Amino acid sequence: MPLKSTGNIISRIKYNKKNVSLFFNKDKVNISFDAYSLNYLYVGKILSRKEIHELIDFSATDEALKKAMSLLKRGHYSEFKMREKLKEKEYDSKTINTVIKFLKNSDLINDEMLANDYLEYYNEKNFGKLRIIYELQNKGIFDVTINKLKFPETLEKEKALNQLEILNKKYASFSCNKKKEKIYSSLVGLGFESSIVTYAINKIKAKDERKENDNLARDYNLLYSRLSRRYEDEELKEKLFKALRNKGYRYKDIQQKMEDKFI
Repeated sequence: MPLKSTGNIISRIKYNKKNVSLFFNKDKVNISFDAYSLNYLYVGKILSRKEIHELIDFSATDEALKKAMSLLKRGHYSEFKMREKLKEKEYDSKTINTVIKFLKNSDLINDEMLANDYLEYYNEKNFGKLRIIYELQNKGIFDVTINKLKFPETLEKEKALNQLEILNKKYASFSCNKKKEKIYSSLVGLGFESSIVTYAINKIKAKDERKENDNLARDYNLLYSRLSRRYEDEELKEKLFKALRNKGYRYKDIQQKMEDKFI
């Protein structure tokens, strides 16, 4: 609306569901209820251009702050993520900066505290350093804050061994080599650095020959039962050998098993 420097007279006030409308003849300005209640406004009052702009700015900040508080009731937000949410609502930079400053001064947004809370949570889930950093970055935590976090090697090793115990059981039926491959891949996916993964892999007990032979016998019988329906003689042997090698069994163990069966 055109705001005259000499003053604008309020000709009508309308109370809406979400705001209050001030009319200046044919022109209208919407302000928040708080902006209205905190200022002595009435029909016939003259407002300067500066005063009207102040009402508009206050209303925008008031609305944005209420939106921010509503978001914080549902979850934790980093400064970056909160800015993103407010930008989605098309608040201008000045309004967003004012709201963010208030939230930070009130300790309602604290990236360092948030980062440490998430660090504790992810440590309890036995995630590795790289996975934790990735998750924090996705939460909008800036690198300058992440770089202050501590990832003691002793704790990284402890978490990796905790995961190793679970993974050992998960892949218990696999051949030793295949199990190591699966565990290595899983630990990398969980965010452990290569040195920590190697440390954990080296903790796997030397191959239990009896268990390995039991697994080989089981897989051999299953594969033989399936493949012998379609192949025979040398072609069957070739298919069996290839399938067992793909499962990670050693060449000499497969060869011995096949010699025993085909004699």
